[in-house]
Amino acid sequence: MFAAKPIITVIFVCFKPAMIDFRLLRTSSLLLSLALAACGGSSSQSSDVAAPSAPAVPSAPVDTSSSLQTGLLAGVQGIRYETGSASGYTSDRGQFRYRSGETVRFYVGDIAVGSARGSAALSLADLAGGNADLSQNIARFLLTLDYDQAPANGVMITTSIHSAARGVTLDFAQSPAAFAIAAEAVLGTSLASTDHVTVFEHSVREILPKAYAQQSTLLAQKSLARYTYPVTTPLQRAAFPDIETEAAAVFDLMLQNTVKANASPLEFIFSATNTPLVLEPSASGSLLDLYVMYKQRVAQIGPDAPHVERTDFVSASVGDWQRVQHFAVMSDFQMRDEESPLNVNLIKFLIPAAYYPASAHITYQVDDMVRTLRSYESDSGVPVEMAVFTGDFADISQYNEVRHGIDVLDGNWVNPDSGIDDDPIPGTFSDGKPNDTYDGFQALGLNGVGEQASIPWYYVPGNHDGLVLGNIPITDEPLNLFGRQIRGGTREFFDDIATGNVNWLGYSPSLAGFLQHLFDAQSFYIAPDDDRRVMNPEEIATEMFNSTSLPAGHGMQHVIDQHGTLGARQHYQFTSENGLIRHLALDTNSTLGPEGWLTLQDIAWLKRELDAAVAEGQLVIVSSHHRPDNIIMNGLLLVNTLNQYPNVIAHLVAHTHYQKIRPRPGVDAAHSYWEIESGSMVNWPQQFRMLDVQVNAETGTGVIVSTMLNHETDSPLHISNRGRFLSYVETVLEASFSGEDALVNAEGTPQDRNARLYFVVPPAVLARL
Repeated sequence: MFAAKPIITVIFVCFKPAMIDFRLLRTSSLLLSLALAACGGSSSQSSDVAAPSAPAVPSAPVDTSSSLQTGLLAGVQGIRYETGSASGYTSDRGQFRYRSGETVRFYVGDIAVGSARGSAALSLADLAGGNADLSQNIARFLLTLDYDQAPANGVMITTSIHSAARGVTLDFAQSPAAFAIAAEAVLGTSLASTDHVTVFEHSVREILPKAYAQQSTLLAQKSLARYTYPVTTPLQRAAFPDIETEAAAVFDLMLQNTVKANASPLEFIFSATNTPLVLEPSASGSLLDLYVMYKQRVAQIGPDAPHVERTDFVSASVGDWQRVQHFAVMSDFQMRDEESPLNVNLIKFLIPAAYYPASAHITYQVDDMVRTLRSYESDSGVPVEMAVFTGDFADISQYNEVRHGIDVLDGNWVNPDSGIDDDPIPGTFSDGKPNDTYDGFQALGLNGVGEQASIPWYYVPGNHDGLVLGNIPITDEPLNLFGRQIRGGTREFFDDIATGNVNWLGYSPSLAGFLQHLFDAQSFYIAPDDDRRVMNPEEIATEMFNSTSLPAGHGMQHVIDQHGTLGARQHYQFTSENGLIRHLALDTNSTLGPEGWLTLQDIAWLKRELDAAVAEGQLVIVSSHHRPDNIIMNGLLLVNTLNQYPNVIAHLVAHTHYQKIRPRPGVDAAHSYWEIESGSMVNWPQQFRMLDVQVNAETGTGVIVSTMLNHETDSPLHISNRGRFLSYVETVLEASFSGEDALVNAEGTPQDRNARLYFVVPPAVLARL
């Protein structure tokens, strides 16, 4: 998932604890911009640097009697600005100050970038006077300076970059080709590509405004503390025997599940949402009532719920159905190292996706989901042929997170506790199960068990698999600008933090809690752990070979066989055991940010595979992490391409942590397909999706039967159940004004879960049956 860019800039005035390295720490899959400085602030000094060679800004009378107003240069943080009455650097949101009628001039060091009449909202096009070439030149220049080289979360220009640009001039009013030559000579590095500009412009237009609006709404809601507990009836509680005793035991374990007093994930989520934690039953509602409603909800959305007939393309038919393939879909584990110094827990109060309270429970939840899958297979008597994982194995993109995912699916011993060996709740349960999220355990895995055969699983990369926190590229090359090294590669930066012994951010969901952390010297020190090192996409793909479950490389061997290397796009194809379904794994990741990206070369590969499937009389199922609506380059072309082929029956997607089934109609029923989106294991409702593809040769119709699986265990006290309850509480509290809508958005409506999805079977496929 994506988070907006720079959102928090914390400046500590005249406060320098000796232990703090006051480097710019701008981490976050959802934007954390943490600038640690001393006695700093906006400059009021003027500059005599001439304005750039750009269309002149029309003059207007300045209302010197008016108060200063706030304008916004969206997506550009830290650029210096000057007006006749104000100067400084744009804020984390790109804000600047001006008076009505004034011209605002923007600079990087002594380089005059552009100017425009002050307005509540300015764009780079405004600075260029509407000249498209000049606007592109400005954008490419600023994106080259971006500190983390991640255009999806905007541009951040640091003080070191301003210093390096002192005494430098640059003419932006040139053709793009001429400007690239001139700019690269000045910068001493390659200019950011037009792809960077595309990602940046999409973010400024589509993502950042929504993120800023969400932040403002969340802050307003949290200041009001309006959440009201539900009140359940005796009849509702009676449906669950001994519910009060069970709930009290669950809550007690949840409160103990922490290595820091009063900082359990349960307390964390209530603190982050400014909600009182009411543990004792009360006439006005309490956590018990939430627990009862949670228990009801789990039963309503699982495999026993009725299947909805989806006849959007073709009518349902009766007769003999032949099973073509039966397989599982897993998505968005987002394994997170809960003790990593790269956690951005503190901004949970502002950016919900910065931290998930269920994160520490994920390894246990996935293991119990695998066990549930095996029980489902045994009870149904239908073997599960394979599983597809549609992206986001890791969360921060650390080595230990990737290993946790592989080890759970391999059936290895799993210890999710990094650093020192913590054990906040001594021992284990009487059945030997772990009782806290720091306990190691033996996973079941997808290898063969008894009479059950191994279940091969295939990996499709997601944006969290190789981008730190799903947003920031991992690079090995230093950022050199104006003949000066601004920083080393981002790998060096992140590894220095992740594997070290300094806990930068603490574990508090509030700014006040973070400040308390800063004043507590001991809270900074943690046990170093080399297994917290970050991994890029190719390294994660390579790690897939370090696995004992099937197949070798989990699809990455196919990438090597079909493309020769793992270093480029990780597209590949494989076929079902009976050869009737061709699976196409589509790598939609971008190295520039969290949203999807497809080149024309990627589409060409897809078309070649689709043509091959037509020639061989195969049905086609495409899998990718991003759905087309989250693919900013050629997403619509992807849909149009799939609609051209009558043998495409489904596109499996993920990324948003929602469960949806969307019809993708073509020119007729034969050229239509189903887009099937699966949720995550870290957010409500934490489910796997089973898909059973069947064909009716008599009627020429097929059906994809979708069934949702809840992870099940022997005891409600077990860690996985506690994690699922946390995800339920999180969803309800963060949408306190529309709790029901938020739950439905995540879990989907009945037709998005258990459903029968009918499609037309091409004659060439029928001929093979």
